[in-house]
Amino acid sequence: MPITITLRQILNAGPCYDPRVKGLLPTSHDLDAPISFREIVKKVGAEDAIWCFSILPGHDSLKRHFAVDCADRMKHLMTDERSINALSVARRHAMGQATDEELAAARDAARATSLDASLDAAWAASLDAAWAAAWAAARDAARAADSGDERAWQAARLIELTEAGEWAPVKPFG
Repeated sequence: MPITITLRQILNAGPCYDPRVKGLLPTSHDLDAPISFREIVKKVGAEDAIWCFSILPGHDSLKRHFAVDCADRMKHLMTDERSINALSVARRHAMGQATDEELAAARDAARATSLDASLDAAWAASLDAAWAAAWAAARDAARAADSGDERAWQAARLIELTEAGEWAPVKPFG
C-alpha cells in the first residue's frame, strides 16, 4: 500500500506556508484525504516533499533508507575512510544489520573528520533521528551536486519508495 500524508498532518507540523493559501490545494481540500508524494513533488517540488516525508509519523526504516541512498550518491566526495565507513554502517543499520551501538561508534568516528566538507551527508545519514537524516542528507546531496539533477533523482527515489509502501529491515535489532 502506498505511503501518503494528509493536509492535517502537514499543517500540524507547522509548515512555512499553508498549501491552500498558495493555491497548491483547493481551500475545500479535505484535511484527512490522503495525498501522494508524487502529487506533492508535482505541486511543490522535491524539497517540500522531502520535508513532508520527514514529518510523517513512523516509517523510520524507510526514512533512514532514503537518507542513506541520498548520501551514497555523494560517496565519491568523501575523502576520509571514517566517513565512508559511517555511510556503510548507516546502510547496514537501515537494513537492520548493525546495532545502535555500531551506528553510534561510526557516527562518533565520522564526527572526528568534521573538517572534511563531504562528511555532512554521511554524518546526517548516521544520525539517530531518521527524519533529520533524511532531510540533511537530501539537502547536502543536492548542494554538493549543485544541480537540479540531484533534486530530480531525490524526487524520483522518494516517489519510488513511498509508492512501494513501507520498507522493512531484513533483521531488525531491538
